[in-house]
Amino acid sequence: MERNHTDINGKSTAIKDLTTPHLKNIIAMLKRAAKRGVELESGAFGWDSCEMDYNCDVVYGRDALDAMNYQAYVDELTSREESERYRSRR
Repeated sequence: MERNHTDINGKSTAIKDLTTPHLKNIIAMLKRAAKRGVELESGAFGWDSCEMDYNCDVVYGRDALDAMNYQAYVDELTSREESERYRSRR
């Protein structure tokens, strides 16, 4: 399953296609955001504005990291680092 990163401008890039420095910066940014708290928005729409339901929750720590797909970025970086270690041993 291919995971994508969407930047602040809305551009979507496969995580595997990000440069390693960019990947490291994203991981650091996600950690900072998780400490500050991340707003999660959810909603269900009804027939009219009176029936609309909208929720906004703030999550921190592991819950925030999970919401931001943190593990996909870490897994990609770990895979690259393991590949590099393997290549350097040969």
